Amino acid sequence: MRVWSRVYDELSKIAPTVAPDANSEMKRAMPKLGVIFDKTGETAEVLAEFDEKATQAKEKIAAALEDITVLILWVEHNRYRFMGPKGGSSSVFFYDTLGLNSPEAIKDSTDWFSQFSLEFLPEMNPDYIFLEDRTLVGYDTKKSMKDLKASQVWENLEAVKNNHVFPLKTSEFVSGVGPIGSVMNLPDTSRLLHR
Repeated sequence: MRVWSRVYDELSKIAPTVAPDANSEMKRAMPKLGVIFDKTGETAEVLAEFDEKATQAKEKIAAALEDITVLILWVEHNRYRFMGPKGGSSSVFFYDTLGLNSPEAIKDSTDWFSQFSLEFLPEMNPDYIFLEDRTLVGYDTKKSMKDLKASQVWENLEAVKNNHVFPLKTSEFVSGVGPIGSVMNLPDTSRLLHR
């Protein structure tokens, strides 16, 4: 909390600063910003347009995939993490907005990203995997990725055997959780899942 307080103090020196009580999820943040900037009508209109496009994408995915499960997996320099379907932020986009089904083993996970060992993969055994090689400045993921792809556990997953593993830049979903970025991501995600 102190970090945010310092950031707020620094920004307040530059210009009037407002810190709304909302996170990055646009359905929570935009109405509050609409009130602040006296744009409630425009905000409601933008959200309604997004909902319409999201509903269309969700219906297409549901018709094509039915009860197919999808895992969003991060490979980092020294660990593996999965996106919890109830974790908020970009997990809202995948599991609520698009209506994707998470593997049963993690369906109640409220963590945005949870660390796990490779031995847990067979319990999840998703039909599709979105895989991000999460490269961060100063860290190298080559060994983690090599270890993952060389493991027998990985080779025996349904998604791997059926060639249903797709590269993903979650930064596009983390940064693009607003009405513009999310609309751009709708067809991309839908297209991958219809391959």
